[in-house]
Formats: sequence, structure tokens, C-alpha cells
Amino acid sequence: MGEALIDTNILVYAYDTAEPQKRLACRKLAQKCWEKEILSAVLIQNLAEFYSVATKKIERPISKEDAEQIIYEIAASGIWRVLEIKITTLATAINYNKLYGLGIYDSLIAAAMAENAIATIYTENEKDFKKIPGLEVINPFKR
Repeated sequence: MGEALIDTNILVYAYDTAEPQKRLACRKLAQKCWEKEILSAVLIQNLAEFYSVATKKIERPISKEDAEQIIYEIAASGIWRVLEIKITTLATAINYNKLYGLGIYDSLIAAAMAENAIATIYTENEKDFKKIPGLEVINPFKR
């Protein structure tokens, strides 16, 4: 398998102590990313969503300082590829939104993946991402 995008929900569950089974699965997946068994990518959007969700929207939020540290470790690691959103990404995302009925934020992720030749996403959100032709969607909780 080539490079894979790690969706926000996977990052969040890796630190969510209220979801021990999902946390374990996501920590194992993250470890494979850190050890380069999986060539991993995230979108800046994923990191921003991680910060928002992990610091206030889960049952046991992590501190803002811890979330910030995690983001900077990923971004500075040289192991995770951090993808940016360009105007062309947004144009493709709008097209995906119209064609497949995918929400704009998931459309941005799918568009950035297409721009960067990434065909695989690890996510719990199978329903939405499976709408995009040619995308391999892997739910780590079903393995």
C-alpha cells in the first residue's frame, strides 16, 4: 500500500481515554505511522480539527498544551506528510460536494488526497468517504 491519510477521528481516538477499545486500535495504527510501516499524511485541517475536538468535544478532553504539542510533533517529525489546502483543492472539494453530496470538510480532505496521489484513508467515517470513486477506505475498528 502507498501513502495513507489519517483522518481526524483516528487522531482523536488515540488520545481519548473514554473510548479504551478505539484508543488502543488507534494507538497501534499511530505507532505504525511513527515507525513508517504506514506512510502517513494529514491535512492541516485534520490537525485543526484534532485540536478542537480533543480539547473540548470528547468526554475527557486533553489540555490545550498537550494538543498543541501533539500537533507540533506530527508537523515537525518529517515522518508525517502535512498537506495544505490550496484554491485548487477548494475547487475540487466544491465539485465533490456537488457530485457526491459529501460535506465540504470531508470534500476538502478527499480533494487534498487526490491532489497528492493518496488513495487510502484510515477513518471511522466509511459512509461518506466511500462515495468518492477510487478511494480505499479503511476503518481500523473493523479489522
